[in-house]
Amino acid sequence: MERKELLRTLNLSCFTAFDFETTGLDPLNDRIIEVAAIRFEDGVIT
Repeated sequence: MERKELLRTLNLSCFTAFDFETTGLDPLNDRIIEVAAIRFEDGVIT
C-alpha cells in the first residue's frame, strides 16, 4: 500500500507531526528544549 492510500485509509489525509527535543528521558528532571511541527496534506509536506 502506498503512503497516500494508507493515509486515506486511516483517515489521515491532513495531519501535523510534532517533534520534541529534550534534555533526557526523565520527565521529573529533564525538560523540552525545542519543538518542531510539520503539516502534511494528502501525504505531501505543506
